[in-house]
Amino acid sequence: MLLLLAGCDLFPEDLYMHDAAPADRASAPTLAIAETCAEAPLAPGPVTNAYVDLSTSRHDPDACPDAPGGPEAWFALAVRAGERWHVHVTDRNRLGIDPSLRVLPACADAVCPAGALTMNECGVGQDEHLSFVAETDGTWRGALEAQGGAVDVLVNQPVCGNGPPAEHAEGCDDGNRVGGDGCDARCRVELEGLATPREREPNDDPTMANHVVAPLVFTGEAGGRCDVDYFTFEHVGGPLRVGLTAGDGSCAEPSLQVELLQGETSAALERLGAGDPGCGGLALDAPAGELHLRVRAAETAPGLTYRVALE
Repeated sequence: MLLLLAGCDLFPEDLYMHDAAPADRASAPTLAIAETCAEAPLAPGPVTNAYVDLSTSRHDPDACPDAPGGPEAWFALAVRAGERWHVHVTDRNRLGIDPSLRVLPACADAVCPAGALTMNECGVGQDEHLSFVAETDGTWRGALEAQGGAVDVLVNQPVCGNGPPAEHAEGCDDGNRVGGDGCDARCRVELEGLATPREREPNDDPTMANHVVAPLVFTGEAGGRCDVDYFTFEHVGGPLRVGLTAGDGSCAEPSLQVELLQGETSAALERLGAGDPGCGGLALDAPAGELHLRVRAAETAPGLTYRVALE
């Protein structure tokens, strides 16, 4: 199955968070929750936008590497093969809690079973979110943790081609499934036709990646651990070079890194890691098919402009 990871709340409110739960908590819809995975009730999807108070949820120690452990609240999603789902958790009151999210393809005895997605990237007071596409019909379970606090939860199943406007977790949606017009057949912004190709948010996971066609030079800005930029392209197979520099063309800051990923997975084929010389770039024989570039900066780095040359 295709597992897509990312986090944060650095996107334009009118595009990415326009489905946020209402300020009046009394009028917000309810997402039914349970304290165990096996008892998780189905969300009334495909779009559920709710305020969830986790202050009384049962504590369940968590061994997953990206989840801190704490009070958990479980819900379930009935998905069909090929559907894309997106779950977004927000510390809407910005009271200093650190929400985390875990999604499992099935309940299991293991605390962190194989195939589980965990997301706890962005830290205190910030959002966490992830997308996934299942290959088969089934029921997925989600677990919310907020260290005893309260969160807004958006569960969304964006459908490409039913816009405009773009839905939450879509890069664009012009109402069709045809590429070459600035919005490709999978509702991703196309940079190759722009006079000045520059990243377009939201592009923080592979399903929202900006589409590019080699050869192309494009620019962007990396804002640290919470701002991950994805770009997707088709490769015929064979030699591939990816140059990474600062936005002005000088050698990139050591904190910048670029990774080449195969398909919509997090499996890195090659990376220019933080601390490596930023003028070398990547050069390799890459497999044919859909590839992704992931550009980000170290957690402590400020916003850094970058330039990528794809050849």
